[in-house]
Amino acid sequence: MARPPQPSVSTLGNAETERGIPAFPATPMPMPSAPLPPASLLPASLLPGPLLPAPLPPSPVPSSELREAVALVALTWAILAAGPVLLPGLGPRIANPLTFGLCTVLATRGCRPWPPVRAALMRAALMRAALMGAAGLATGWTLLPGLASVILWVGDGLGFSGPWPRGGGRGPAYLAATVVLAPLFEEIVYRGRLLPALVARVGRGPGLLLSSAAFALPHATPWAILGSFGAGLVLGGTMLAGRNNLGLCVGIHAGLNLRLAFL
Repeated sequence: MARPPQPSVSTLGNAETERGIPAFPATPMPMPSAPLPPASLLPASLLPGPLLPAPLPPSPVPSSELREAVALVALTWAILAAGPVLLPGLGPRIANPLTFGLCTVLATRGCRPWPPVRAALMRAALMRAALMGAAGLATGWTLLPGLASVILWVGDGLGFSGPWPRGGGRGPAYLAATVVLAPLFEEIVYRGRLLPALVARVGRGPGLLLSSAAFALPHATPWAILGSFGAGLVLGGTMLAGRNNLGLCVGIHAGLNLRLAFL
């Protein structure tokens, strides 16, 4: 005997609806899901894209810039150390200007100029750079007594002995070396090249300390090393305080050396 035809789902639903019985939906209703744990407890790979922070951009200073800056510092140290040895007959008053001049040539033209240094050198002929240098010269001249008092206090606490270092003279060659050449090449090397490369790699605080230490180490006596380290902190902080402050740093450095020469 043949089986009667079975009603289809659509036919059954229509019949139950006509009798007032609600029909089951053709697709199952979505079940409420349990609340997700906080995003911090989920692995990063399971989080949706919009909840993830954008990755930090790479450092603007590549590692090659730091290597070049360190190489420039090493060459500067070598020239400063070898100058008096190679030129014993000339004496320090002549040997220092010659070695400082060679360091200045190396700092300005011997290595590929980094953009902040190149920009500062291009602006050197502008009136704004000249005014910043003059303001820095006056600032350095005024700043030296206070900075020297702090350095003397720290040196006494560290047990330093011996006299406070004084200027080596007031002759034209000495002033040209210490007030013109030294501020120019040292600020380019330590604040224009080394400091930004270190800050990009290790941060502002460690970069400032490391660049100031590198600036201080070539000096001869403990007092000179301590004084140069303190001056490096001031000059490095000035460089980090704003953009394109290299000319101001050169002026402050020149003012410090000029007043030190007249002590």
